[in-house]
Amino acid sequence: MRARTTAIGAILYAVALLACGRTAPRDIVVITLDTFRADLMGAYGNTSALTPKLDALARRSVVFESASAPTPITLPSHASLFTGRYPTSTGVRNNGTFVLPAAETTLAEILKASGWRTGGVIASYPLHSRYGVAQGFDVYDEDISAPQTSAGPAGPIFFGERDARRVTDRALEVWGRLSGGPRFLWVHYFDTHAPYAAPEPWSSRHLGRPYDGEAAFVDEQVGRLLARIDLEAPGAVVCVVADHGESLGEHGEKTHGVFVYDATIRVPFLLRGPGQFAAGVRVAEPVSLVDVLPTILALARVDAPPGIDGADLAGLVSGGKAPARPIYAESYLPRLQFRFSELTMMRRGALKYIDAPSPEIYDLLQDAGETRNLHGGHPQEERLA
Repeated sequence: MRARTTAIGAILYAVALLACGRTAPRDIVVITLDTFRADLMGAYGNTSALTPKLDALARRSVVFESASAPTPITLPSHASLFTGRYPTSTGVRNNGTFVLPAAETTLAEILKASGWRTGGVIASYPLHSRYGVAQGFDVYDEDISAPQTSAGPAGPIFFGERDARRVTDRALEVWGRLSGGPRFLWVHYFDTHAPYAAPEPWSSRHLGRPYDGEAAFVDEQVGRLLARIDLEAPGAVVCVVADHGESLGEHGEKTHGVFVYDATIRVPFLLRGPGQFAAGVRVAEPVSLVDVLPTILALARVDAPPGIDGADLAGLVSGGKAPARPIYAESYLPRLQFRFSELTMMRRGALKYIDAPSPEIYDLLQDAGETRNLHGGHPQEERLA
């Protein structure tokens, strides 16, 4: 996308506000929690108090209870998040071997062209600027010193990363550098990605549950970031999502990337918009991460680009009907890395269809763990397939 000058963007931003007679948020913050299951959070039913900072944010936010990632893989999921387009549209389907095309229009590009100062801080190699996700950022902080490592030719790949404390330190610095105008800040945390090794005291507090220890550590650091943002920009829109979850052994999958069950596809999605909509609203209808871009742009009073797959969720938040569309997800990792079949998913309401060599249908309202395959015996099967 061709970026306009900052001066022209600022003028257009001011004109848009005058035309609509409402005040758009000056500051927008998107926080992505890599490999973070929704059910880690008290806001999604966890009773172990792992995430008090995120739960406090949830009480001031809209909580989307049934949000889906478009894929259980970091780069393509973020590419969809920031373009509003599924992997079927972006063409980005795995880490490391795909690049988000320059022809795609990202949230950062749109906001920058409309007068926002833009900054991103990432925690791990799959989101390095060489893979295209830095498009539109004035500042893109990607100082990741540790190299990627592999557990073996058939084992998982562990990427170089920096921990949540270092990410928050850098994010606060970038936040300060963006001051003086409307700010858009994206912060990415990677700690809950394998291998799990939380620092003390979180490691000792969660002996035998290292994944939980990482989640608690991330929560503390997200709280530190939000405390500064709330102090300096109490009216900021804050969006917290995960790019995907983690199986932790469910359905025989140790981590993520292969299957499209809800252990890795269902994600937390919190959206705080002071003065935009009421706090504490809970939305049960299925939504997708591709809805983040059009929803944030609508709050910012900026037009979304044509050709996106996502929808503005503002009407749904206020009690309106859900967009008339299925929710889609996929994993092409089995095909690209192992020459197995790719997997795709379509969801309508509580019904979820997985297109696999042996198709599967689940009623998530009655079977949240996806243990009873209804394929071949469900009356609405044709609508899902």
